[in-house]
Amino acid sequence: MIHRSYISDVLVGDCDNDGSNELLVITRYSGFVLFYDHFDNGWIETKLVERTESFTSAAIGDVKNIGQNLVVVSKKIEPLTMSATCPVDLKVIDPEGLTINKQSREITGVKYIETDLNGDDELDDQVIIPDRKIGDYYITVIPEPEAEPTDTYSLEVSVGDITLVLAEDVPINSIPDQPYCIESTENCISDVTLDKPNT
Repeated sequence: MIHRSYISDVLVGDCDNDGSNELLVITRYSGFVLFYDHFDNGWIETKLVERTESFTSAAIGDVKNIGQNLVVVSKKIEPLTMSATCPVDLKVIDPEGLTINKQSREITGVKYIETDLNGDDELDDQVIIPDRKIGDYYITVIPEPEAEPTDTYSLEVSVGDITLVLAEDVPINSIPDQPYCIESTENCISDVTLDKPNT
């Protein structure tokens, strides 16, 4: 059996349409969907699904109205977060060509936040995208009007427990001509920037 700290939902129902109820278990880590059949005073484990994403809840029922129960699971969607320390602003273009910056938000549900992220009493910039899309995100770093050429910025992108450091203490005068590029897939993000400054 799975350790209880990994379990996100447990249901009782006829998972395999044999006329008897089974125990359905889904996990928040490793993305397992398992059912347990009680047989001869023991449990027989059957793995239905194994994915890298985590599942949050499940249901058992005849959802297609075909006279057979199906198992339906939902997965957790982690927001895509882009964080830049001062003195810069951000412009982000999503895989569908929609833009977010300080002045406009074409992407539904996205937040552009200015807050002190690193405790230096200066406002930093953060873009939070709750519904991450599959494809490339382009991130342009724009110096603020009062920024000096020797001032430095840092840029990170994160999803869940994955964090990519795209720039760390890079001088303003070394901001790349081309935007930073993040590839977003179903399971992760990766840095595919071609023109990176020396950090």
